[in-house]
Amino acid sequence: MSHGCPRILVVDDDPDMRVFLSTVLTEGGFKPVVAAGGLEGLRLAGACKPDLILLEARLPGRQGADVYRQLKLDPDLKRIPVIMLSLLSPKTYLHCRQIEDGRQGERLPVPEAFLAKPPEADDLLRRVRRLLGPVAPGDPVAAAPGAGHLPEP
Repeated sequence: MSHGCPRILVVDDDPDMRVFLSTVLTEGGFKPVVAAGGLEGLRLAGACKPDLILLEARLPGRQGADVYRQLKLDPDLKRIPVIMLSLLSPKTYLHCRQIEDGRQGERLPVPEAFLAKPPEADDLLRRVRRLLGPVAPGDPVAAAPGAGHLPEP
């Protein structure tokens, strides 16, 4: 994790969703970095090495699943936790991923979390905090309401 305020890369083609996610993350004590598409998301991930990535599963052009594959195959980025966001159910998304993994000949780990769009603000922050782990005293995130390591509901 980076020092200070954790950076969260938001990759979503919907401008309203980017604003919503960025606002929730900022109010939760995080620093959002925003990308409107997959290529930009991959470039920003490599440049800023975020602490966590929120990735839309169905991006136009370069699909979210393809971006996820590139992230998990990159030695410098593969350990960054990813929360997939989608209108698809987790079961449907994972089934599609299994088929794609079979085509590509390489099985990738499943995303660390999956949230239906639009996510509830509290649920999103709870998942982000759980994946980032406990924070040090004096860290800006530690001062945020409800911050810290929270169990799943």
